[in-house]
Amino acid sequence: MPLKGMFNQRSNNELLHHTLMELEKQVRRINTLEVHMERFLKLESNVKPLLFLRNQIEDFFKNTTDGNETLRERQQKKMVSEQKIFQLLYSYQNRLDQLTQKISILEQNNVQQPYQEAAHRSTYSQKLSQLDERINNMEEKLVNLYNQDHVRYTKSESTISNVRQDPHDPAEGLESSALLNKLSFYFHKMEELDSRITSLENNTSLQEIKASHNPEFLPDSNSPDNGGTTLEDSLLNSEKNVIIKALHIDKLFVDKYEQNNTFSQLGIKELSGALNIGATYGTGHVPMEANEKMKQDMEELKEIKNSSVTGSGDYPEEAPQGGTETDSDEPDNFYTEINIENGPDLSS
Repeated sequence: MPLKGMFNQRSNNELLHHTLMELEKQVRRINTLEVHMERFLKLESNVKPLLFLRNQIEDFFKNTTDGNETLRERQQKKMVSEQKIFQLLYSYQNRLDQLTQKISILEQNNVQQPYQEAAHRSTYSQKLSQLDERINNMEEKLVNLYNQDHVRYTKSESTISNVRQDPHDPAEGLESSALLNKLSFYFHKMEELDSRITSLENNTSLQEIKASHNPEFLPDSNSPDNGGTTLEDSLLNSEKNVIIKALHIDKLFVDKYEQNNTFSQLGIKELSGALNIGATYGTGHVPMEANEKMKQDMEELKEIKNSSVTGSGDYPEEAPQGGTETDSDEPDNFYTEINIENGPDLSS
């Protein structure tokens, strides 16, 4: 501190006065701050619960708006997991029940298996014995039929020899010619009978072979599939089936027609579709190509018809294994009914 300032008291007093003023200002400011701080401290006790509520509300809104999806997903996952657990438990329980049932069935089968095998063997032996009986009956019937045919054949030969002894008498010649015609007809029928018997023998041999391998192949007359018909009737019915075919007409050429669908004038009862007048309208004639084709088709149809008419009068040829079809105009009293007795159902 300079010496000049020590002796100059006026300047010192001003400085002191200025500092005192500054200090007073600071003291007032501190006092005001203390008052404000006291007020803040009083407000703090009231503001704290409000702030706590505010934080809770903010957290709640965050969870409800942004976290709603996560909460729902968690709940859904929980429900799905519970359902899966219940399903697994149910499936395991069903599996256990099935396993217990299978075990019980296996135990019963193991107990009953020897008895079933014995019963099966007994039924199989019964079926074999029934087959043997039926085969023996068939053989006896076939032998009787053969003997009857042989007797008829010998009788017919004796009658022919008696007729041919006196050829000079004209009345006897006429009678002999009539008898020869009748006998030729009967001979033809006997040949047909022989062929039918051979076919029946072949069928019975086939059935025996099948039955030797598997007894379930035996036919049953009482079965609904057979319907009580014999093998001969089934063959005749199969040969007499009528075949019906549908004709699809693409084009129809007509010389004269009207511009409407009057198909009845053409001799057609029912025809689907409509009349389509094509490029030939107004020319007055059918194209030559269509005429030639139609002529060829008609000639082929006539040839087929003539061949069918001429072929129907001939006698049918003998089939190697099947039966022959007889005409309906010929007498039926000559035939002897061959009833083949079928045994009980062996397929059960």
